[in-house]
Amino acid sequence: MMTRLERYVFREVLLAFSISFLFFFLVFFLNQILLMGEEILSKKAPLQDVLLLMVFSVPAVLALAAPFASLLGVLLAVGRLSGEREILAAQACGVPPLRLLFPALVLGVIFSLGSFLANDVLLPIGSLNFGKVYRQVLLSTPALELGSYTVKAYKNALIVTGKVEGRGVNGLLILDKDASDNSRLIAARRADLVADPHKPGVLTLQMKGVEGIIPDAHKTTSFQTFQADTLDYNIILQEVTGSMPTIGPREMSSVDLAAQIRQRENQERQTKSAQRAEIKRLQTRLSLEFWQQHHPQDQDLQIQSLWTSIQAEKQRFKAHEQDKTLQSWKTELYQKFSIPIACICFIFLAFPLALQQLRKGITAVLGLGLFVAVLYWASLLGARYLSLELGVWPELALFLPDVFILLAGVFMMARMRS
Repeated sequence: MMTRLERYVFREVLLAFSISFLFFFLVFFLNQILLMGEEILSKKAPLQDVLLLMVFSVPAVLALAAPFASLLGVLLAVGRLSGEREILAAQACGVPPLRLLFPALVLGVIFSLGSFLANDVLLPIGSLNFGKVYRQVLLSTPALELGSYTVKAYKNALIVTGKVEGRGVNGLLILDKDASDNSRLIAARRADLVADPHKPGVLTLQMKGVEGIIPDAHKTTSFQTFQADTLDYNIILQEVTGSMPTIGPREMSSVDLAAQIRQRENQERQTKSAQRAEIKRLQTRLSLEFWQQHHPQDQDLQIQSLWTSIQAEKQRFKAHEQDKTLQSWKTELYQKFSIPIACICFIFLAFPLALQQLRKGITAVLGLGLFVAVLYWASLLGARYLSLELGVWPELALFLPDVFILLAGVFMMARMRS
């Protein structure tokens, strides 16, 4: 049980955290959410759908705002208590300053759990619902994706649009490739955007007045043409827009992501083992072929063929080793833990910083808090770079910023006691 003094500090830190959390929440929300909402509203999307998109985007903002709010909240609360000499009065009564750290740490644990739950539970749910609502918005507002007189590049197609009216486009041109990998040009007088309930991951363009041309890839002067009254053209939703999130490692829960990582690791071990065995088998055949007595010409051809096969297999093995999918999954998994843990680490740093910066005023405290927040964000980006680009163990790289903050805070508190 906390004493009356500790409960008092608890309330002060909670109030300061609430104010700080609101500040950082608005910063992240305005930069990442409202700009997207404004873009959708400008194309006359339904207001209720836009509001739902904003709501389902909130969990990502909650997870990021909590650590920075814990830093600034402790700086403000402890700075105010110090500025009004309340900490000095507590010391005069025999209460050491570090005892006042306990209620802040209790709140830090609560903030950390809240950040983790937002990132691990609410974010996957929000991403799924975001996708559902975004599909509805695309169907009700084609201009959101197929704007008037625009050129849109997708994975395997280039779409040129005319004027968008209602749920359709007057004048449409598609450049893509058919099943035989031949380039083709499809033109339509009008196309309506519809969804098939039996194809949840697909949007369909129902085209009318269709004409097309397919050039021959082998004969530049030869081509085929076709006409149709109607034609359905399917677009995979994952290719539709960069604004629409897909369920990737970041949007998965830690349990599901850890299971995917274990499965991927098992597959990689089996694949590498099979590749090594194949390389060894080919090398053995090459050695036997070299020492056996055959016709020289046939022997040379056989040796050359085996040597080519070995090199090709080594290239496949090297390409497999350079696949960074597993590394990116691990990076996202450990980031799910490193960001919430930063809530506690920031408190160890903010407490002594607030006491030392007291004489410089509240403005200096706020400036210092924002500086540390920016520094942590930059170090987190650097940790991701170390893990994703340089191949540093994500178990180490993603927790380095937390370790540095914690060590700095412990060092400053040790000096404060000496």
